[in-house]
Amino acid sequence: MSQSGQRLTLALQRAPVRPAEFASDSFLTARGADSIFSRKHGEERDGRAACAASRALWPRDQNRFGVRNRLASRAAMTTLTQLGIATTTAMDRERSVLDGERRILEMIATGVPWQPVLNEICRLFEAQHDDVRASIMLARDGRTLHPGAAPRLPPEYAAAFVNGAPIGMNQGSCGTAAYIKRRVIVEDIMTDPIWAAYAALVQRFGLRACFSTPIVAHDGEVLGTFGIYFLTPRRPESAQLALADRATNLALI
Repeated sequence: MSQSGQRLTLALQRAPVRPAEFASDSFLTARGADSIFSRKHGEERDGRAACAASRALWPRDQNRFGVRNRLASRAAMTTLTQLGIATTTAMDRERSVLDGERRILEMIATGVPWQPVLNEICRLFEAQHDDVRASIMLARDGRTLHPGAAPRLPPEYAAAFVNGAPIGMNQGSCGTAAYIKRRVIVEDIMTDPIWAAYAALVQRFGLRACFSTPIVAHDGEVLGTFGIYFLTPRRPESAQLALADRATNLALI
């Protein structure tokens, strides 16, 4: 057994138990300390023993060391808890995305019409992020983009492009992305010159930021765009960019 292990065992056997101390806020919580000790040594100890061990391992000859140790312990436990929650959330989100991708592939394999499929691709993205609106624009003759799917955007917004939006520079995020065949990110629609021609229209619907990923076939032909709108000025997160790539790949099938 290591020196620290021997010291901990000895402390558990000999440390005096003063209930008033254990009830105070000077030590780790009984359940938390007991859980840490039991996992390491495979023994069942009550909260008193674990707290006594923590007192022996981190002596508090001076009050300032006790305060420092207590704060450090709490900070460590808080960090571990946050990491656990973040990991669980990421796993749940990935599971949800995989389920959505599987559902869309089944729709394609069984011959479901393209409109419901495109709507489902948009919903796949929107289900992971509450403050976004997804849209798919379809290219026609390589010159204009037309509404393909936008389940959470106002119908009036899609209707504004029913006759097509030009593909070219400074034609919003989607028109520009289709033209240069690269992703275009606009953090604030109201101040970016790319959106100057459409700023008044977009402002009516509360859309403040947008990034667009072109849907490009293997032969280089632009088939459309996958656009994501935000309700506040912001830059997309890396996870959102990665999910947009996955959605674009689904739209290519």
